[in-house]
Amino acid sequence: MLGKQTHRMQCGMMYNDLDPELMRARQKTMALTTAYAQSYSQSPAKREALLAKILGKIGKNVHFEPTFRCEFGKNISIGDNVWIGAAVHINQGGTIGDNTVIGSGSVVTHDISSNVVAYGDPCRVVRKITAADKTGYDPTKI
Repeated sequence: MLGKQTHRMQCGMMYNDLDPELMRARQKTMALTTAYAQSYSQSPAKREALLAKILGKIGKNVHFEPTFRCEFGKNISIGDNVWIGAAVHINQGGTIGDNTVIGSGSVVTHDISSNVVAYGDPCRVVRKITAADKTGYDPTKI
């Protein structure tokens, strides 16, 4: 069962940020994001396992450039094949669709659709990713 302040936060209402339940959740998430930041040189599987503990939903082949931080994380959903640049802020949670690139320094304030390049403050879709973007590059064949 959600605490009153967690419910208020998830509904977009004013809430007490110093509520003990929220403080515990924030501390847990911050410890996990620190572990994720320190795992940069480790396998993608290990890094994605850490993200799975942080985020509400995590797809396959998700990469955050350093340093990823969030307060709670469970209100964030990330699709497959997503690359998120350095110093991106995801405010209020939301969804980032499959096959999407979020440029460094962006502030994501709403859902971002699939198959797009998006960046800015606030983050906005700049263009669709099309067949012309496919180069045939396959790092497993090098």
